Amino acid sequence: MLCRYIEGLQTDNRYISNWDKQLRATPENTQPPDPSKLPAHWLSNSVGNHGSIVNALWALRDFMMRDALGINKTI
Repeated sequence: MLCRYIEGLQTDNRYISNWDKQLRATPENTQPPDPSKLPAHWLSNSVGNHGSIVNALWALRDFMMRDALGINKTI
């Protein structure tokens, strides 16, 4: 993990992560790993009304992305 981070620190890269790829990610174009290996313990309400751990994590991702973009607009 650290090596990948260091390799990403190059003068021609503005960002460490690939924001374009992350913004275009959807459940339809992103294959999740085995759902039993997903971090369900991160969710205090388990899957709640989402039906599955995959749907709950996508909802969490969308919420966090909107929140991060909202913070960026206020700064």
